[in-house]
Amino acid sequence: MSEKTLYKISNNKINEIRILSDDEVNLILKNSSDLIDFQKHHALIEYVILNYKALSDIFIKKVTTIKSTEVSALIYPFSNYYLESSAAVLNFLSSARTFLDHTGTNLKRSFTDNTEPLACFKKITANEFDSKFSYRFMGKLRNYVQHCGMPPLSYNLSNSYDHDKSIAESELTVFFSRDQLLKNYDSWGKNVEPQLKEQPESFPAFPLLNEFVYSLIKIYIEITDGYYFDNAKLAEDFLLRMIEENHGYQESEYIFGTITPYQETLSINTSTIPTSLFSKVHHFEVLKDLIKKRSADAYFQIEDL
Repeated sequence: MSEKTLYKISNNKINEIRILSDDEVNLILKNSSDLIDFQKHHALIEYVILNYKALSDIFIKKVTTIKSTEVSALIYPFSNYYLESSAAVLNFLSSARTFLDHTGTNLKRSFTDNTEPLACFKKITANEFDSKFSYRFMGKLRNYVQHCGMPPLSYNLSNSYDHDKSIAESELTVFFSRDQLLKNYDSWGKNVEPQLKEQPESFPAFPLLNEFVYSLIKIYIEITDGYYFDNAKLAEDFLLRMIEENHGYQESEYIFGTITPYQETLSINTSTIPTSLFSKVHHFEVLKDLIKKRSADAYFQIEDL
């Protein structure tokens, strides 16, 4: 193996750090690969969170728009709202299904000689299914969307004014329609239909969505902590030692390889060390801490995710 050098790119300059041994190069490659594998795994829950935030943003932006433009109560402010919100719900439900399906498939493929990880995944998902109406309902709601179209949503926009603080407040509540859901779809099943019938005719959507997100993140944390995270954390620790940076570093400034002057140019043959992926390790730790601190009846705040 030809001699390779560690470089740091800073202020548009390439600074030589030191010569690397062959063993160090091989370990950088191995640990970089482990980080990239973790990124692909972590992307499944990021996809869920991204779509949940997008869904939330639609409602937040609508309230903000209504407040900022002081829309008259006689004007209908939801001209494209059904399309936007329904599409966002569909994206969210699809990302949730993708997360669950891919996690199970990846465990089966990655641990061919060990059935414990897949059994653990099935146990955790079964527990969420058995203990939470939101988990059962959202699974069936995705089937509803596939067979019957977008879920029936309604909205209530309320305005109030605090005279003492001189503050106007608007609150938008999104509802599912129990009767429309039951009328349009006859395959809710014994695990969902009885409790669905017990809901009010219009029941709030976001408490169920929020609790469902909690279930998905909880599943992700337990599986990742048990079978994926150690390799990613070891990779981060090793690469930080190699580049002599502290924990918390997430920039993308380090490369290794050869840079050789050639006539009036440079011959560059380098690889990037994926230190920006340390952010994925940190995000996992944030989510794990969030699950640990969350009480059973508390809601996630969007900014926490």
